[in-house]
Amino acid sequence: MSSPSAFSHALFDFAETLAELQPGQRDIVAEHVEKECGIRLPVEIIARSYKALDLILHYSSVRTRTSGERAAFYLDYNLRLLSLLGVSHLVGPEGLYTAFVESKKHWQLKAGVRGTLQALRDKGLSIGLISNFDSSLEQIIDSLGLSGLVDHLHVSQSEGVEKPDPGFYLEFFRKYDIDIWQSFYVGDSYVLDFLPATQIGLKTWLLDEAGLYLHCPYAVRSVGEVLNLVSDRQSRGDAERTPIGTTASPLKTGKL
Repeated sequence: MSSPSAFSHALFDFAETLAELQPGQRDIVAEHVEKECGIRLPVEIIARSYKALDLILHYSSVRTRTSGERAAFYLDYNLRLLSLLGVSHLVGPEGLYTAFVESKKHWQLKAGVRGTLQALRDKGLSIGLISNFDSSLEQIIDSLGLSGLVDHLHVSQSEGVEKPDPGFYLEFFRKYDIDIWQSFYVGDSYVLDFLPATQIGLKTWLLDEAGLYLHCPYAVRSVGEVLNLVSDRQSRGDAERTPIGTTASPLKTGKL
């Protein structure tokens, strides 16, 4: 039986945490803007603009029902993105939307992810995904060869509730009768992942590949970094179960 200080469950967001679409959205934007107006935007600037916009504008797999609604969302999103990049007077959102539609995108695991998940399984941890996604995620997981590594899948469209609602996270622990205190979570969004997960007392690391949160002690630059952090807790216990600012009580949420 695991000690109270040991992790038993490794939980992750999926999109932009474990996997990303290829060709990448930053590359599509960079190529389209250059084609339209001759300006080559650095991909680092595009990445930071995406992160800034995602703090205030979130696609909903629960509320979005039709292709028309999806198109309307992304036209508005593209306009705001192009404005953040300072090129909306030169490039229209419709052309960028078409560029994304015509690109032959596919999901690809980020570097080191498969090895990290396998190493966690070798340590005896179960693997779970908590994701704002539609019902196709199970098929995508299978196509990426992760079916044998993922034990629990929690998808917003299937649940009818989504991030950043803390209830979406709590329902995962209720459904699978898993102890929050023996779990950790990694996600790439400060608003959708870090804030609601820490609010319920879940040990959370914020994936910060763009280097926006270097001042945050809970930020990691790659998913692989969590292996050392997990090893540290396994060996010395965890003196900071609940990050600063949370008010969760140490209950096993599966019993609530």
